[in-house]
Amino acid sequence: MNRVDRLVAIVLHLQAKRLVTARELADYFGISERTVYRDMVALGEAGVPISAAAGEGYSLVAGYHLPPVMFTPREATALALGAQFVLQRTDQSFRRDAESAALKLRSALPVETRAYVEALTDAVDVRTPTVAPGLEGLKPNAFATVHEAIVRRRVLSLVYHRPASDERTCRDVEPLGLIYLQDRWQLVAHCRLRKGIRHFRLDRIERMDPTDERFTLPKGFDLRKHLALEDAARETKEVRLRVGSRLEGEIRDRHAYGLTHTVETAAGIEMTFQVPELEWLVGWIVGYAPEVEVLSPPELVDAMRARARAVLAQYGSD
Repeated sequence: MNRVDRLVAIVLHLQAKRLVTARELADYFGISERTVYRDMVALGEAGVPISAAAGEGYSLVAGYHLPPVMFTPREATALALGAQFVLQRTDQSFRRDAESAALKLRSALPVETRAYVEALTDAVDVRTPTVAPGLEGLKPNAFATVHEAIVRRRVLSLVYHRPASDERTCRDVEPLGLIYLQDRWQLVAHCRLRKGIRHFRLDRIERMDPTDERFTLPKGFDLRKHLALEDAARETKEVRLRVGSRLEGEIRDRHAYGLTHTVETAAGIEMTFQVPELEWLVGWIVGYAPEVEVLSPPELVDAMRARARAVLAQYGSD
């Protein structure tokens, strides 16, 4: 990126965020902080009203905006494909917004760019099951309710269901963010019942009511930093499987989450995983049986035996 393009991009970055540090800009553009300081001086000399707060960062003076910037064909295509994903992975309340945004985007594009976008999006399809994982049982307007509560910082009153124990609890939560993990949407919120930050699968929320009560964001809270710290602190269990060579590629493609290494032995291919819990492994291992053998840990072997006994009890044996 040449300097002129970078200066324009910096202003767009400042328009999109209330406050940006020199370190953030340096990391984003792959330049040094010293270069950031020089760029800020250049923007000031060009008449861009930038406010600098010592120890905090840079911001644009309220009311300043660049004229609308047209998207390149590839930028517009990225947004159009993103809209396809939203249409497949959110509820009806948000799909209408995605459809509307996609129509507005296309109508605003020059004819040549629009033709490029339409040609590529017609040749790309986001295929999902009839009911995408994590959306079955989702309450109407769940996304709209969550998004509004996050932005407005309103407390949500939930009824949350845990299928494993068939437990239902009523909770007041302070919504902090939304994440998409393993084909499931999860609400990250401070739970007043448990007195800490918890994750709630949207498809397990049986009732969700916004209240009139507002809350204050925890000081210094950053969703991505929170998730990174959780990942670092989470205890994992080592799982060793022996699989047939025919299945190795499929397992790598479909179940690579937690896979750490693979070793080829005379008896077959041994795959080692580090996973946070064992329960979710049982289902897909059963689906590949008998071509997948659990080597360790013993508690996963026991869980597989219990599942096999349950299947035999349901269908009987000859």
